[in-house]
Amino acid sequence: MDTITTPQLHKLATVGARTGLGRTSLYEQIKAGNLKVVRVGRAVRVKESDLADFINSMPHGVINTKPKE
Repeated sequence: MDTITTPQLHKLATVGARTGLGRTSLYEQIKAGNLKVVRVGRAVRVKESDLADFINSMPHGVINTKPKE
């Protein structure tokens, strides 16, 4: 019997789809140390466990991180 397993390393596009964050916001979270990544050559990947931790650490509700001009 074939079994389908969840990938253990995710591309940022997948992380964005699961979190609702865009590419720039994800890189800001990486730079701030809030999202751990694995670099494989030039590729940036996120472990499933680190993604789960990041999602669980996200605050509930809507937060505007940029002030209106």
